[in-house]
This record gives sequence, structure tokens and C-alpha cells, in this order.
Amino acid sequence: MKPVVLALLFVGLLSCHTDSRSTAREPEIQQSAEDGELRFSVSADRSEISAADVIELTLQVEYPEGAVLGLPLVAKQVGEFLVESQATTPPRMVGPGRLAIKQKLTLAPLVVGDLSIPPLQVRATLDDGRMLLVQLSEMPIVVASLLDDTADAGQQLRDIEEPLEPPIPMSWKLGALAAALLAVGAFVWWRRRSIQRTTAPEPVPTVPPGEAAITRLDALSQSGLLDSGQHKQLYFELSAILREYIERRFSIQAQEQTTGEFFEALRTHNVFTQPQQSLLREFLFRADLIKFAELAATPQQCLEATESCRAFIVETAASSTRSVLKMRTVQP
Repeated sequence: MKPVVLALLFVGLLSCHTDSRSTAREPEIQQSAEDGELRFSVSADRSEISAADVIELTLQVEYPEGAVLGLPLVAKQVGEFLVESQATTPPRMVGPGRLAIKQKLTLAPLVVGDLSIPPLQVRATLDDGRMLLVQLSEMPIVVASLLDDTADAGQQLRDIEEPLEPPIPMSWKLGALAAALLAVGAFVWWRRRSIQRTTAPEPVPTVPPGEAAITRLDALSQSGLLDSGQHKQLYFELSAILREYIERRFSIQAQEQTTGEFFEALRTHNVFTQPQQSLLREFLFRADLIKFAELAATPQQCLEATESCRAFIVETAASSTRSVLKMRTVQP
């Protein structure tokens, strides 16, 4: 009899598991708008939650290839919701000359009641200088309290009991802890001072950013990545060298930003000429397509990309080191 009962329980659990998979949650709130070639859509998985739940917010933008995209600036809070996590997928090709990027946010409510997600907007700057802007309206969200409204408001509370006396006064404990921390800090300071006096390190000469970048490019050219057909890894290295050079030379954050965020920040720094910006935009966007969208690259394109990086670095380096860099770029 027991095997039969166990078999029935197993079949019931399996059917429940299959039903839960077959009923996937559809977004309850969806908004979309477009401005010419720029399309922006936002969806939320739920419109009513409790104070202990979260909302999955999905943002998707379709824009022309080569345009500088400005996504919504999401910090630690969106309206009356706390941003618990966010993830942005790399750009991908969705049609001839069109890219798409997706961003997912997990939002937790800070208060209860009738709330709303504030209006979100994106913008894109095209190659000809035109700017496209799309803004969506706010999204209403109802957050229910976890407290039971039917609780007896007149219920008698228990009397407050007298606090227990600690065995040792708290002030004594804090004083002892402060004295211990001071003693440890004094010992660490004395130890470091004694080590610095006995073994003073030699000053390390600082290599100019342009010279360091050219040295890395020379090493990359001799690494064999181009000859072995590792074009994707070659573009990874070229992009890292160029971004590190720009960050060290011009104090513009470039290594931790996406290409769109980098060009948005570049708008406030008048350090590059228009031809230099065009060369930089063309290289970085093509590098993103090769690194993340699996776009193929020929050996000739890889060689031209390497020389473009070299020319950009030599041209924008400081005048005091420009002559040295030019001498190093001359091939025998």
C-alpha cells in the first residue's frame, strides 16, 4: 500500500511543478514610445505588491548604430523605491544599422500606499548632431501594508518591566574598548614608522600615460594575436589600452563606463577635436560590436584599428613627449 501512496504523491507534485512552469508571469504594466529612430519601452511585472515584495522593472531601448545613447540615470533610489539590483546587457544588433540594449532593475518599496515610478526618459545623439528624446509617463504601483487592519486596537498591553542591571556598567565597557583600540592603533603606527625608517623604498619613476600606452601597443603588436586569428581578444586589449590612456591623461572616467556613458561624460570635457571624437566614437562602437555582439573582423580591420589607436594616442599626448612617441612609432 505504501508504494502506491508514494507514487500518487510523486505524480501530484510533478503536475504542480509543471503547472507552475506553464503559467509564466506576464508584465502587468507596459509603456512604449518613440521619436523617429529611437524607441523606448518599460514594463513592470506587477502593479500591486506588499511591503515585503519587489518589482522587476525592464527597460529596453532601440537606437541607430553609431548614435551616442543616454540611458536614465539610476542611482540608489527611484522615486519611493529602493534599487536593490540592476543589470545592463551589452548592445546587440536587431536589424540593419539598429542596436538594442536592455536594463533590468529590482525595486523594493520604502513606504506603503498608492505610489508611482517617476517618468523615465532616454536620449540619443546622432552622427549629424540631431538629438532624439523619448519620455514615458509615471507608472502607478499599489503597495499594501503587512499589518492586519482587523487587529483589536483596544487590546491591553502588558506592563513595562524594569530593565535588568548589567553586571558591568556600559561606560566601563566603552572605556575599556576605546583604550584597547588606542593601544592597538599606537602599536601599528609605531611598527610602520620603524619599518619605513629601516627600509625606505626607492621612488618609482612615473611613466607618462602616452609613453606607457605606446609601449603596451608595441607589446600587443608582437603578441601574435593578429596572426593567430584571435581578433576578439585583440579588440579587448586595444579597448583597454585606449580607455586607460584617456583616464590617466585627461582624468576622464573611461575604464568602468559603457561606451554610451563615456560619450555622455565627454560632452562636459572639451579636450578632443571633432575629428578625434569621430575616430574615437567609430573605434569604440565597433569594438563593442566585436566584443559583445560577435561581429566578425578581418585581419586588415584589426591592423587599421591598431594604427588608429596609435595615431590617436600620439596626437593627443602632451607636447613634451610627442616627439619621443613619434620616434617610437617609426618602423625600421
